[in-house]
Amino acid sequence: MTEDIRITNEGQVPVDVRQALLRDGTDVQTKVGHVAKFNHDGESSKLDENIAVEDFDNYKKPKDNNEFIGLTKEELKAYISNPKWKRIRWLIAILYLLLLVLLLGGAILLVIFSPRCPPKPKLVWYQKEIIYELDVTTFRDSNQDGIGDIKGVQEKLNYLEKNDIKVILLQPSIFNVTAGTSIQLNGQTARATNTDLYTIDPSVGNDNDLKDLLKTLNRKDMRLIIDLPLSSTFDPNGYSWYGSNSSLPSKIN
Repeated sequence: MTEDIRITNEGQVPVDVRQALLRDGTDVQTKVGHVAKFNHDGESSKLDENIAVEDFDNYKKPKDNNEFIGLTKEELKAYISNPKWKRIRWLIAILYLLLLVLLLGGAILLVIFSPRCPPKPKLVWYQKEIIYELDVTTFRDSNQDGIGDIKGVQEKLNYLEKNDIKVILLQPSIFNVTAGTSIQLNGQTARATNTDLYTIDPSVGNDNDLKDLLKTLNRKDMRLIIDLPLSSTFDPNGYSWYGSNSSLPSKIN
């Protein structure tokens, strides 16, 4: 910009205005709100004679739409010392502290008045141990006769112990079973079997085999359960299990 820019009746444009502040086609707002465009050829675009253009050193380049311009130091100090904003900041701080106190108090009350957890019940061995149920006749054959036996179970105790098996449940297949009489069941003829719960089936072993199994289990701190189907079998020893005065033995007979 050259030095021969026209002046108004209120002042002269400073001659040391830096050209970097005014580019071709730059809009400059005057004191009274009018806008003029300046060019590098030294000519201004139809500047009104009644417009005062002053203090170009304080000119700010118009900001782009996407450009962020923060507050100046003086503006920040003005907001900090403003009594209105001081009251707002104090109010926010008090509300925050009050919220923290309420949360802390609620947590304490929740701990105090919450119902206590019941003590863990003491379980007996058959409630907490793993029980392994097996059919002796199909488990392991120790004498290679095609039928599993009690000695075969005893041979596999180490394997069961390694797998944390503490209780063995034997199905009633270890007892001696003999053929019984035919009975009428729901209009159909069914062949009843007599299960002698006092006698071990010879095909799976004998009383001594069962006693040896019990001794081995005791040494290993293991337990034995035998399923006795007292109410679902025609037991020839029914009087011994149920008593002679019960109505069930008559049904068994």
